[in-house]
Formats: sequence, C-alpha cells, structure tokens
Amino acid sequence: MIYNLTVHYKYDPDDEQGYDDEIEAADIETAKEQVRQIEDFEDFNYFVLESEDGNEYYNSSEEPDFVDYT
Repeated sequence: MIYNLTVHYKYDPDDEQGYDDEIEAADIETAKEQVRQIEDFEDFNYFVLESEDGNEYYNSSEEPDFVDYT
C-alpha cells in the first residue's frame, strides 16, 4: 500500500522546510517505522501518514510528548 507522508520540522512555524513524500509499506504500522528510520527524524516536529485510498490516517502530533513546540 502507498502512504502519503507529510513532514513538519521543529523550529519552522511557517512550514518552509516541510515536505511531502510517499512510502510503500504493508500497513500503517510498518510505514510509521519506516518514517522513524529517516535520517533527520529527530528534527521532525510531527508527521502525518494517510493511505492513498483515505482509509488509514495517522498524525504523530496526537501522541503525548511527540510535538516539540519550542
């Protein structure tokens, strides 16, 4: 399955550095793991995954302590 990935970076309130990409994975849990392997993951403020068919959605900002507002 193909998942659309949107990345929002820390210290970038206007989302000038954010980007969109696609991830191919068997399921959304595998896609989340793949995102966590991205080289600059520690610089992410949060990320959003959505399946191409719109049936699966994940927003990491909904997890406690994931978003860094500084």
